[in-house]
This record gives sequence, C-alpha cells and structure tokens, in this order.
Amino acid sequence: MCTTPVKTYWNNWGPRVGLAWQIGEKNVIRAGYAQVFTQAGGVGGRGGAANGTGQTGFNVTAIGRPESTTGPDAGPSFYLNNSADFTAAGIANTDLFGSGFAYPAPPSPGLAAQTLNTGFYLDASGKFQSASSVGYADPYFSGRAPEIEMFNFGVERAITNQMTLALNYVGNESHFIVNSGAVPSGENGNARGYWSNELDPVYLATLGSVADSSGKAPLLTAAATPANVAILHQYFPNASAPAPFEAAAAKSSSASIQQLLKHFPQYSGVSDTWGNVSNFSYNSFQATLERQMSRGLSFNVNYTFAKNIGDDSTFRSGFNIPAAAISGGGHNWKQDRIDRSLTTDNITHIFHAFGVWQLPFGKGHIGNDSRAVRWLGGGWQLSSIYSYRSGTPIAVTWGSNCLTAVGECMPDKNGSFSGPARINGKWGRGPNGYQAATLGKVQYIDKAAFATPQSAGYEPLIGNAPRTHAYGLTGPSNWDWDAGLRRSFPIRESLQFVFEADCIDVANHVNFSTPSSGNLVWSPTSTSFGTVTGASGNRDWQFAGHITF
Repeated sequence: MCTTPVKTYWNNWGPRVGLAWQIGEKNVIRAGYAQVFTQAGGVGGRGGAANGTGQTGFNVTAIGRPESTTGPDAGPSFYLNNSADFTAAGIANTDLFGSGFAYPAPPSPGLAAQTLNTGFYLDASGKFQSASSVGYADPYFSGRAPEIEMFNFGVERAITNQMTLALNYVGNESHFIVNSGAVPSGENGNARGYWSNELDPVYLATLGSVADSSGKAPLLTAAATPANVAILHQYFPNASAPAPFEAAAAKSSSASIQQLLKHFPQYSGVSDTWGNVSNFSYNSFQATLERQMSRGLSFNVNYTFAKNIGDDSTFRSGFNIPAAAISGGGHNWKQDRIDRSLTTDNITHIFHAFGVWQLPFGKGHIGNDSRAVRWLGGGWQLSSIYSYRSGTPIAVTWGSNCLTAVGECMPDKNGSFSGPARINGKWGRGPNGYQAATLGKVQYIDKAAFATPQSAGYEPLIGNAPRTHAYGLTGPSNWDWDAGLRRSFPIRESLQFVFEADCIDVANHVNFSTPSSGNLVWSPTSTSFGTVTGASGNRDWQFAGHITF
C-alpha cells in the first residue's frame, strides 16, 4: 500500500469571469478576473515531487518482471485491464506486475528508522556520532498548488477605422509560490526558520554579547558543556539541555550552544522540501497603440509600467525578528516581512514597437507608369522590431562570517554614506570605452555604500540593508533593434521567387548582464563586488531566397 504525507486539498476552485461593454461606436470597456493553479512541490513539477523527502528506510522499490516481446507470452511488463473483452479472452488483469507477483513487504518503523541521520550523542562505545540532515514534508503546504489570482480592467477606443488605443490595468496576486531557500553563501535561507532548523534570532539578541565559561569566547558557538549550559540557563531558564547532548559536547565542539537551541538539535540540518509559502503582488499599467494594415502600413506600439513585490528569494531569518537582533535597532519584524520587497525579476519599464511597411513603389503606386520602377522598386516590404526593458533590482548580500545558523548574511546600509551608490559611468564602460577587457575589472557599485553590521558583542547583528533595490540600485537596461527586408519576384502566374534579408541587432549594440550573485556579495575589500562579467549582442546578417508555387 502506497502512502504519502501530502494531503489532498479539495478547495482549488478556479472561477473565471469576463465583461465587455461597448459604449457608442468607438469605445469598449473590458474587465476580467480568473483564479488559476499550477504545479509545484507535492503536487508535482518541482524537486521532491517524485521521490518525496528521500529519506532512506521509508520506501521500497518493487521491480516487476521484464517485458517479453516474442512467443505466446508476449506482452508488457505490466498492464491493468479488466474490461469485458479482456475478461472474455481470459487475460483480464488487475495485478500491476501480473498474477502471482510477490510484492515486497512494507518496511516497519523501528529504532533504526527513528534515529536515522541523528547525531550529537555518544554511542555505546563512547564514540561521538555525527549528524546528517533530513527532509520535512509539510502535510498542508505540500498539497497546496501555487495559486494565482489575475485581474484586469481597461478601455479601448477606435481612433480611426484602422487604429485603436487600449489602456489597461493588469495585476495578479500569487500565493503558495515555490520558495527557493538557496542562498549564494551557502547558509539556509528558507522562509520558515522552524522547519529549516535555523536559530531563532531572539537568542542572538540576548546571547550575542555573552561569553562562555572561559570568559574569552562567544557562548553561542561554544560547546554545550555543563558549565556553558549553566550560563545559558541564566538567560533562558527553560532551555532544554538533554544529557546525551552535553556528553557529546565534551568530545566535539560541533555540539554547540547554538546547535542545542535549534528546534531539531539532533540533525545537522532540515530541508523544508515543500515549503511553498512565498507570495507575489504584481500591478501594471499597459498602453497599446495598434494599426491594422492600411495603405501599406501596420504597426503595434506598447508600453508597460509595472511593479512586482514579493518574498521570493533569500531570508535573513525565517522567524519573527526582534529589534534588538537587527543592526541599528528599529522595530520588531513579523516573520519574513523585512524581506518583502521588489522582486529580483521586477521590470519597471518595458517598451515594444514593431511594424510592417510595404514600400509605395511599383504597380498602383509611385512609378506605376515606369516599367523599370515597377521591376526594381515594386513589391518591397520592410519590417522592424524594437524592444527595451529597464534593469532589475540588485540584491546585495554579505560575504563575511555572520552567525550562519540564523539565515542569509546581509550587510548594513552605511549611515554616513552620501555619494551615489552607482559609480564609474554606464554599465560595462571602462576607461577606454566598451571593451571585453573591461568585463570583471570595473566596479560599478561603491563598496562604501555598505558597512559591516554592528556587533552584539561577540556576534554580528542581522544586517539592515534591504533585500533588493538598496539605494535604488538596478542592473543594466537592455534594448535591441532588428529589421528585415523582403520582396517577391513573380516568375509566372503561380510561381514566385522570394528574397529575404534580415539584420539582427542593427545598431550592433551590446547588452550587459546584471552582476551575478557571486559579484554582489559585499565585503569592504572585495575587488569583484559590483563588476559585470557577461555581455551579449552583435550585428548578424541573414540572407535567404526560396521559390513558392
């Protein structure tokens, strides 16, 4: 019998409603709402969807008989069919691997299963047992499919018989979105600190300045010896301190106070396999001017102004954060609220323009009476596409030794910094202009804009810089212009030769990539912080000719 911790959620209703109202001959109002669902986590489409948490001892693979392709017993390795025809033929089968197949017995949880991957204790011989990590499958969130509510309202007006202008508000609210939990510097940055075995920052706020029993080292990272546990109990009298853990601390400093204070101290880490708890809020204004083909010209020009806010990436803590744990103080933060900001894929401005122009020469146009003009200038068609998008918000992290048990390391905004954070001119430009040699060599973000977080005594506090868009920093904008020329040469009534010439990146413009996450890890001595290492774009001509008949 197969079982799963994923609980089926039966309330995924997907209503859709739309409205179109014509006012007069030239105006139309449109509105719509839809709620849709997609796949992720325990409902498929993401890591862990097929093999769950992957814990050894909780599944057994049943290997069926091999497929037979010849002889009287030819057939697939398994099939399920008890229809009337199969039953009448005597080959009905409701056994997955065939009649008489011996299925393996399901494993029974025992002592070994209960202690699987645990550590921070001494075995019977007094040897220290190292711990491993485990995966947790949340029974509720694993069954919640990503949910997207989409809504729009707009007005469209006919300017002429061939041209329309549309103005629209378009937005969506997304919930139960996949939370990456993976952070550049390797710490656990999951949104749910309890289920990813993070250290609650309340301990950092209280114990960050407390010394261990030697009086020379921080208590949090010291071994959980009886003497250090006694100091811990002065501040947190009800903190649990199992005797086996204290005994292990005598053999290994990895059995530390901060490990003891985690919710699952017996594991080195916990993976929140299906913790799909992230949220997005997208709002945009969209304008479109469109002309249908008339007098040889058609075009579409559209512009989008948008804002996308969410908690979609790394987290400096998956718990409530008290003000005393944040560098510079401030106020208390509810879980994940400090890291809700512009998303790393927020694009504020998007502009597109494309069109087709049938050149007005030849038959029925300019030069209609000239055979030479009809032959040389008639039938040409010019097309073009231009695209522009603004840069995405930059996410700066801290590459130093913060208390890794808490979450993502973040720097501070430098309170005494007054200059622009963006320096050294346009992205990708160096002392000698735009050259490949500039890549990875010029820093475009001023390191002085950020600072090391204040110290709690022994341990640094949680950095106060925004998760994204500090000082309004965004990556490079990108634009591209492509064009094409086409003409059909009639050979006879049903036979034509078509010539095409296309130019990709007409302006031979280089687009630079946003600095990679590794080049956005701040330290006061970094030489790669804020550098650009990627670029793309070069003019490309393509010619083609073909015959149609």
